[in-house]
Amino acid sequence: MKITKISNDFTPLRQGILFGIETETEEPTDLVVEIINSTSGEVVATQLLRSVIEAQVNIAPYIQQFSERTPSQQWRSTIQDAPIATHHIRIGDTLSESIKTSFNTEVVTLPSLVSTMPSSRRISRDERDELLLMVGAGKRLLVEIVTSTNDGDNLRHTTETGVAVVSFNPSMYDADSTYADIKISCDDELIGTLHYDIVPYLNGSLRLAWLSECGSIERYTLPAVVSTKRQATKQTIRTLEGRRVVRSSTEHRISATSRYEPRSITEALAYIASSPKVWLEEEEGLSEVVVTTSTIDNNLFNEPDCVNLELLVWRREEVLC
Repeated sequence: MKITKISNDFTPLRQGILFGIETETEEPTDLVVEIINSTSGEVVATQLLRSVIEAQVNIAPYIQQFSERTPSQQWRSTIQDAPIATHHIRIGDTLSESIKTSFNTEVVTLPSLVSTMPSSRRISRDERDELLLMVGAGKRLLVEIVTSTNDGDNLRHTTETGVAVVSFNPSMYDADSTYADIKISCDDELIGTLHYDIVPYLNGSLRLAWLSECGSIERYTLPAVVSTKRQATKQTIRTLEGRRVVRSSTEHRISATSRYEPRSITEALAYIASSPKVWLEEEEGLSEVVVTTSTIDNNLFNEPDCVNLELLVWRREEVLC
């Protein structure tokens, strides 16, 4: 029996996680394939292959995705390992190599900084940002942060999982700093540079975080709320005693608009409407919201330059008997 790992580590689940099987016999045979979580040793699923000499097994449908992932809430600049999943298959006494999977939803060339937002960004002192690094296990990471006042930090980390998240918080540094430059290196190879303009906080602004199309968590501050609306509806029935309310619902919606931005930022913001998860980030913490409508304004050259969002912040329903 021969089992070959076909997919590479960190292959996106939607592309399939494949193992090749060769029985090395001339007669077809039935095989029981066990799909195993390499960390816990748990058998998460089994497949029965009938009358095969060669076959391919796709284990992607049986790998649990990172559904509980939320934006980093670190209030200091840090670099930490991110969790990954590791699986292998077993047929009888024959074990395959393990395959690692992670957050990414697109193929990534290691080492890489994974992001859909441009390298030039805007942030206030009371806000934070995070960066997803996919580099491979055992790699040495160095994150150099230098501000306009020559304040800063050097963050060093050797990753065990091969995936790391960098949290950046300007409040750690000199209050007079107007910008920060960040250089990210992996085993002394430069893999990313970013520039943050540190701007004053705007009262009434909204800080959004969302899961991007490539699997990273991105952030952006909408400068102001255009409108806020609370709407209540009631469902009534007619009885012998008159009308009676049997159900009521109340919802809170917010409409907000981005700044007029370069095309690279606007295109990244446009994905918020279809993102599987969007959060409103406030001083009290995170609250998941739903984007109900999204429109894009174009400039005179028919290029996108502004995004308008309507957010359902919360909805409450009550049944009255």
